[in-house]
Amino acid sequence: MDVILAQHCLSDAFTSCMAFSADGEHIIVGAEDSRLRLVESASNTATSEITLPAIPRIVSWSQFQDTVIVLCDDRVPRLMNLSTQSIASELQLFNNVQQQDIALCPYDATQAATLGVDNNVYLWDIAVGICHSVLVTDEKVLRANTLVPEHYGWFINTLCWHPTKAKLLLAGNNSLAWIWPVQV
Repeated sequence: MDVILAQHCLSDAFTSCMAFSADGEHIIVGAEDSRLRLVESASNTATSEITLPAIPRIVSWSQFQDTVIVLCDDRVPRLMNLSTQSIASELQLFNNVQQQDIALCPYDATQAATLGVDNNVYLWDIAVGICHSVLVTDEKVLRANTLVPEHYGWFINTLCWHPTKAKLLLAGNNSLAWIWPVQV
């Protein structure tokens, strides 16, 4: 039987994304009113709020308690500084390709991966805010390692980091996943 351990009122607006801090003491909540709220998980108290230029859709917390990366409806990845309650930087889009998913590296706080709408993976040095590598997800190569029929369309729609190794897990609309080694 599932039990609700705590009930939280995270925002007055509809919640669009959220994540726990590494220590579980806080929740970062993105809402349809284009705001991020930092909430203490034990007391349900909002301690800060940041207004964004668009509705946040994906948020990921870094190893550093005061830094999160957020992807909004405008598909521009932004680093947020929770201490100063501000946008620390916007990651410069590589070849103006909008992004659809983000993940911070769990073992190297300077690295992030984003998934572009072009189906390629972009690796970022978030300390300086630049893309340093592009992993081209060649459909022919991926198809050669699967049993997907030629007529079946495919695209990658999510990614995540391995918790301790330089590998990304990519998954797509065809129920397949690929483990991809990366160099950070």
